[in-house]
Amino acid sequence: MCIVQELLGNIGIAGGGIAALRGESNVQGSTDFGLLFDNLSGYMAAPAAAKHPTLADWLSVETTNNGYWANKPKFLVSLLKEYWGEAATFDNDYRYDYFPKMDAANYSFLSIFDNLAKDAGIKGLFLWGMNPAVGGANTNMVRKGLTNLDWMVSVDLFDNDTASFWSMPLSEGGPAAHPADIKTEVFQLPAAAHLEKEGTVANSGRWIQWRYKMVESPGEAKPDGEIMTLLVDKLKELYKADAGPLPGPIVDLNWPYVDASGEFDPHLAAEAINGYTVKDGKLLASFATLAADGSTACGCWVYGGYYNNNDAKGDPSKQPCGARDASDAPIAGFSEGLSQYSQWSFSWPANRRVLYNRASTFADTGKARNPKRPLVEWTGTSWNRNDVPDFAFQTAQVDANKQPIMIPDPKKPGKMTQAQTPNPPIKCPGFFMNGELVSRIWAPGLADGPFPEHYEPYESPTKNKLSGTQNNPAALQFKDTVKYGSPDKYPIVCTTFRIVEHWQTGAMTRRSPWLTQAMPFMYVEISEELAKEKGIKSGDNIELFNNRGTIKVKAQVTKRVKPLTINGKKTHTVALPWHWSKLGIASGAVANALSINVGDANTYIPESKAFLVDVRKAG
Repeated sequence: MCIVQELLGNIGIAGGGIAALRGESNVQGSTDFGLLFDNLSGYMAAPAAAKHPTLADWLSVETTNNGYWANKPKFLVSLLKEYWGEAATFDNDYRYDYFPKMDAANYSFLSIFDNLAKDAGIKGLFLWGMNPAVGGANTNMVRKGLTNLDWMVSVDLFDNDTASFWSMPLSEGGPAAHPADIKTEVFQLPAAAHLEKEGTVANSGRWIQWRYKMVESPGEAKPDGEIMTLLVDKLKELYKADAGPLPGPIVDLNWPYVDASGEFDPHLAAEAINGYTVKDGKLLASFATLAADGSTACGCWVYGGYYNNNDAKGDPSKQPCGARDASDAPIAGFSEGLSQYSQWSFSWPANRRVLYNRASTFADTGKARNPKRPLVEWTGTSWNRNDVPDFAFQTAQVDANKQPIMIPDPKKPGKMTQAQTPNPPIKCPGFFMNGELVSRIWAPGLADGPFPEHYEPYESPTKNKLSGTQNNPAALQFKDTVKYGSPDKYPIVCTTFRIVEHWQTGAMTRRSPWLTQAMPFMYVEISEELAKEKGIKSGDNIELFNNRGTIKVKAQVTKRVKPLTINGKKTHTVALPWHWSKLGIASGAVANALSINVGDANTYIPESKAFLVDVRKAG
């Protein structure tokens, strides 16, 4: 779809491009901060032993000659300074040696539970807001793998099926577990809900918005930052008492995000994420002022500028991420706005709403391709702006001694700012973030690239007529631990979906009497044609099964699901919501007991949207 939009000329224009649809409000925020196993904060590569044994190796391999990634040394060194503070110096490569270096193994979600199923050396597991015994692929394998842990910590709002796996059947529909036979020691840490803590969330448009705490958490529940602070303090205490072979990464860890009473302070964390000068703690205006000499620290370079007001450090309402101005005023030059709302929250990077917005103008003249919807436009002497330009639209002026030339700031009376010279279109490439400075159809670094090809899902009822290869050969597969199905035994396609009344694994919503009353039980949608073939009526109990499991649910016969004719053969599809499990006011079968352990070749996202089953009327 990105290539189609690019060929149509829809990248970088107002209302064009590609927008992700997400099931969580802060999925964008989590990946921004390196929760993908192979990323650091700000989408930089996690150090790998083979490619990046030293800081010099990382900088050499990862830094581009052109485009904005040429600034990676500034981003990484500033990140290291934030992680290890005073312990990170030029002489010790800013403690790059403290970073764990990845080996060749895959540490994605699917691989973790494959290793658990094999009992391949994972002793402990932190599950932070995660319920893989319901939400993971092939949950019967997940539950059995949890028995191989020595310990597990569940940080969540409520007890869930993962935290209490030892008291439930280890497979859907199977016999009760025997707790005495399970060695795993489980610790449950009660967490605060989103209305019980303060901080930012980021949506799919990369808009970062500050949220305020509305109520105190009940009982012993604590915000995530406070739980982390308690863990850091205890680990430091233990390592100082008994150093062991490598105490430095823990003992030297920089964790100053606490208030006068010693509790976690999200405002201090926000300052660290924004970036500041190490010498005096001054917040940086943007990531453009980060340095590679250890003079700046920054927890996530793409967030640079989101919390930059030095005059109101403790007041998020006066910070860019706390902005609530809905006037939609243009930034400069234009007479009216273009629904960019640049003063409502903060959009990374640099508060830019549309990436590659230079592509909305002609390459030579800088004039808007669509004069009625201009994001940026060259006037002949300067750039009019309805958005922050996605290119270096001006150059900071310096004197003969390379010192900044300062002038009065027109927006802040009584203050000075560095003089800027506008750059003409010829000096403003349209794809500044790419090393080639132009757009890409041939994407680098893809395991199955560079050009996309259609492959059938790993479990498919039909032959791939668009390619000579049936399945993606680079997909993440687990043939030694997972039982895959074939269409001769399981001819029906099953897909999973979400419903309005429930959310994710249902741990929150199935504890609500109102939501549970609105949708009280697990079900499967089947077509009228399949119902007729199988002798099924709405409300009947039916079984869906494959060689990974069997679940019993109620049938909902509907016109919304219809059979398809694929390669000349009628093919049925059934659809399962995945919000049910054993705990809560309303319990039901776990849909993912049937889903498949196959991951995308590049992101390793599970292929849980398509797998094969068969259907029968339950006894």
